[in-house]
Amino acid sequence: MEFLTATEIARIWEITPRMITNYCESGRIKGAIKKGRFWLIPSTAEKPEDKRYSKGNVNIEKKHKFEKTVSIVLLHICIAVGFFACSGRRETEETYGYVPAVRQVDAQR
Repeated sequence: MEFLTATEIARIWEITPRMITNYCESGRIKGAIKKGRFWLIPSTAEKPEDKRYSKGNVNIEKKHKFEKTVSIVLLHICIAVGFFACSGRRETEETYGYVPAVRQVDAQR
C-alpha cells in the first residue's frame, strides 16, 4: 500500500493540510498513520464529507443572505452614483442637461 503525506493529499483533494490533520486526528480518514509529526495517508483513502457545510447549516444560510444583501447594497450605490460613473465614463452637463450631484460636491471644494 502506498502512503502520501498530508500535504500531498491536500493538493489532490484541494483542501488545506490543516484540514487533513484535523480529519486524521478525529479518525475520519481510515488507515491514516502518524509517524513522528507527520500523518501518512493511504493513497486509496476517500475524502471525508465536510461537516461544516451541510444542507441545514444555519451559518451557510446566513452567509448567503449576507452576500445577497451586500450585492443589493452595491447595486443601489451604483444606481445612486450613476451607471456611467461605475463604468468609468464621465457624465457632463451636455449629456443630461444638468450637473450630477456628485460633480456638484466636487465643484464646491
